[in-house]
Amino acid sequence: MDSYGQEPSPQRRSEAKDKSLISLSSTLASLNFQAVIEYSGKCYRPGTIIASPVLLNASPIQRDDAAGTIQQLLSKDKRFTITSDQDRIFTIAQNIPQDLLNLRIRKIDFAKQQQYEPRDAMDAVLNAPEVQAHLKAHHISIANSWGGFVARPDWNLPHLNPRIENVTVMDAVRTILRAFPRYTHLAVYRECSESDGRRIVAISFK
Repeated sequence: MDSYGQEPSPQRRSEAKDKSLISLSSTLASLNFQAVIEYSGKCYRPGTIIASPVLLNASPIQRDDAAGTIQQLLSKDKRFTITSDQDRIFTIAQNIPQDLLNLRIRKIDFAKQQQYEPRDAMDAVLNAPEVQAHLKAHHISIANSWGGFVARPDWNLPHLNPRIENVTVMDAVRTILRAFPRYTHLAVYRECSESDGRRIVAISFK
């Protein structure tokens, strides 16, 4: 209950549940690693996903054993499998449809602003013709974003190249993640299914 004795709104519950992802992102930053997490949630009103929190253990950070630290951190949550690659990126995945993530895109051109801001860069990916056609054909909608202020980029910081070619959506997500190692440590892919079979997906960065 909130301070007025009323049940918190789904939006507020969703914001609270994001704290587990913020904690995960903070741990990844301490380890100098990044991760992509993929999981499902429940649809709430058109365009919104309410996802269960990621269950985290209180786990000491062992900088000489990043994989062990992440495995221990997530050991309470049996939904996920955890793998890592040579790019220092973990994949924390639930068993969800991969059709959108595996969709191949011929090329993605990033405007200058998009080269410096992960959320804007993801907009360029989702607006690619191949993605738009797939969304329409498979009745998939992109979840609403609650927005927020985005500061003018520092043009001296690391950034994306103006174009990437022949990549899957997941390749593009990982490319965006790698481009901003100083302040982006976690890419989050969520999805849910409506009662009529339509799917809603959301991709964000923390």
